[in-house]
Amino acid sequence: MVMLRYPTADKKPLILMAVRTNGYFFLHPMLLDTGADHTIFPADFASYIGHHNLNPNVVHETVSGIGGTAVAYIHTMRLSLVDPENPLMNIGNENVPSCVWHSSIKKYRFIHGFSSQFGLLGRDLIREWKKVSLVPTLSRWTIEITI
Repeated sequence: MVMLRYPTADKKPLILMAVRTNGYFFLHPMLLDTGADHTIFPADFASYIGHHNLNPNVVHETVSGIGGTAVAYIHTMRLSLVDPENPLMNIGNENVPSCVWHSSIKKYRFIHGFSSQFGLLGRDLIREWKKVSLVPTLSRWTIEITI
């Protein structure tokens, strides 16, 4: 087992995750949300990874939560934990995320009307880890993940 420690920059338990799909790598901040059943992203994030919500092949559904109901576009991809000690590595002339853990390939929801600078990391992904702890201080959090 390996324990990873992610200190946060502010009072929110945020972690940078690498998103990998269709040859795209993208780093995206995620709020650790143990109350969320599903990991979600803002709808406009799909375009950053080469997906298009209005493509006729994209499945969509109506979802509801604390903010009411919304349309969710379903996209398949893999999320990865970035190495907290060495977040980037150089391959050729390109810096790419240095990943230490990869999720299974899953279907994730991209929510129309969810306007946020970060996604919500829900229990569907958290349960793939052996253990997760939030360690508070006065000014920030440290997220400890055992894989």
